[in-house]
Amino acid sequence: REGLEAAKALVERAEEADRRRAEAAASREAALGAAQRLGPLEEALARLEEEARRGAAAALAAGLAEGEPCPVCGSLEHPRPAAPSGGPSGGGAPVAEAELARAKAARDAALRASSEAAACASKDQAAWDEAEARLLAFLTSSTEDLRA
Repeated sequence: REGLEAAKALVERAEEADRRRAEAAASREAALGAAQRLGPLEEALARLEEEARRGAAAALAAGLAEGEPCPVCGSLEHPRPAAPSGGPSGGGAPVAEAELARAKAARDAALRASSEAAACASKDQAAWDEAEARLLAFLTSSTEDLRA
């Protein structure tokens, strides 16, 4: 009877260790996926911000007049005023603030998801390590009991 209970406990601990290992692997996979989504979002946001800067420069340049001071630097000469760029719509339209806000929100959500998944992976790995240690301790103790 005692041997049967010990065997059941061994199986339970092994199953727990296996479940914790699977949870840790799933959390690591989620963290990796979130990190992979983050890179393209960061790149898209950087492009939009650059387009917004160019659009702002072009808007300022459109108001320049020879002999009148530049609103940014005060110069009376304007040798190379910024020209409108293609923008995200391809038609030279400036980047909309809403578009920048959406890109930043997507980037921030991916950052949070990556951080949360990494924290879960770390927690699940620790739980797996603990379950594995308990299993090993139980096996060691059971083996010693059987020898006695």
